[in-house]
Amino acid sequence: MLQTAATLGFLRLALGSNAFAAAVKPLTEAWAGGVADLARDFRQRSLSPLQWQQAIAGLNATVPIHELLSYIDFARLKTALESRGPGEHFERVRLPPLETSGQRIWTAIFILPQGDAIPPHAHNNLATAHLVLQGRFRARTFDRVEDAPGRMVLKPNMDAVFHVGETVSMSDDCDNAHWFIAENSPVFTFDVSLRSPDLRQYQNPTDRDGRIFIAPADGRRNDGLVEAAVIDYGTSLSRFGKAANFLMYR
Repeated sequence: MLQTAATLGFLRLALGSNAFAAAVKPLTEAWAGGVADLARDFRQRSLSPLQWQQAIAGLNATVPIHELLSYIDFARLKTALESRGPGEHFERVRLPPLETSGQRIWTAIFILPQGDAIPPHAHNNLATAHLVLQGRFRARTFDRVEDAPGRMVLKPNMDAVFHVGETVSMSDDCDNAHWFIAENSPVFTFDVSLRSPDLRQYQNPTDRDGRIFIAPADGRRNDGLVEAAVIDYGTSLSRFGKAANFLMYR
């Protein structure tokens, strides 16, 4: 699934396992080709955002994840990424079948250290899928019901733990806002992201990383919806950047 250790610097493929690379090449090419096909269908509107989310989760489930992951040196990967500082980090992964597909698909490996959170945030005109490679990835998600300057109205949708080989996703139509934590160990995910073909007009712009940070803990309503103020990244990190903050929210 991942390209080469020369690119990433932390795969056991760096040790010269050409036999393994040859053995999995047809499978990884088929998977990457499937990702490209889904991206094309999504951009041509043959798939709705929700249908893309369901399809990418189904495609990811076809990967023999445990066999492939046995060739990834997670200890080395953890050291390499965590050396950049506290909090989440990512390494871009460029897969040849996706790079040449013309679909502008962004792929990367993320690490979330144990006890840390990716604070609650939403996206504009984006679809993403996070395939869990290691750890227990707990996700709380919200549908975006209303968008107004400086705030959003959200519908709580899911609070679930995702395990190795499982996928959590989002789009403009479903689970657009999310909040992630690594409870008991570091979490590694393989992410696929692409822009939506339907550019909706939102009232709140994203930051340079494509996120809008929000405070869903502040505005619960009697009808079950949540009014969430838009906040800056620093405030979000101080209030919601640890798993303990997530666990206090009910």
